[in-house]
Amino acid sequence: ETQEIFSKASQAGVAMTAMKVYQNGRKKMSDNQTLQDQLKSKDLVGRALLRHVLGLKREDGKPIFSTAVSSLHNQQMFEENMGALASVAVRRDGLEAHLA
Repeated sequence: ETQEIFSKASQAGVAMTAMKVYQNGRKKMSDNQTLQDQLKSKDLVGRALLRHVLGLKREDGKPIFSTAVSSLHNQQMFEENMGALASVAVRRDGLEAHLA
């Protein structure tokens, strides 16, 4: 699986950047209301995608990705993406583990 390969590369010391997060994950995340709810991002697909990808962990509990690149086509998308990791929103939504 791709995530396993990324995890191994990260553990080997390769700095991992998730690219085209929105473009590659939009359809799958749009169809997954359960995951959006878990990520406290109901109907905010961009926010859910960033929280998901930056929350992926290696076997040792450290994050696989340290950086993510996503589209910013308009102000709404920008605000949605920023809200994914804004510390106040993350703490409010109970996702403190994503700040580590």
